[in-house]
Amino acid sequence: MKVIENLYSAFKDVSKPSILDACDHCMPIEDQKTLLGQSLETTDPAILWHYIGDAIWTVGDGSDFKYFVPRLLDLGLTAYDYGDFTGNFIAFPETFGKKLALADFDTWDKAKHDVVDDAILTIMT
Repeated sequence: MKVIENLYSAFKDVSKPSILDACDHCMPIEDQKTLLGQSLETTDPAILWHYIGDAIWTVGDGSDFKYFVPRLLDLGLTAYDYGDFTGNFIAFPETFGKKLALADFDTWDKAKHDVVDDAILTIMT
């Protein structure tokens, strides 16, 4: 799918976090190691699902979230089955949108804006 290729291409300059600022309750260090030990394109949807619920609010910051945006949208576009929830990975678009805002989406470059917009429009249609 071209939009997925475009996502990874536009975000290739975003560095992988070395660690996420989080307490053991919100994301234990072993879960962080699992999450950060995988390539972005193959990050396990189950562990990413755990991350997105707390992303920015209690796990990591906006720059960490920015790194995961291509994979989150990739999973939203491909509707993976990941345990308790089957269907669109971006199940709550208003929460995803709020997290984009908290990650300073308005300061991201035009290429990132365009591919995120394209992906969200594709998911929503």
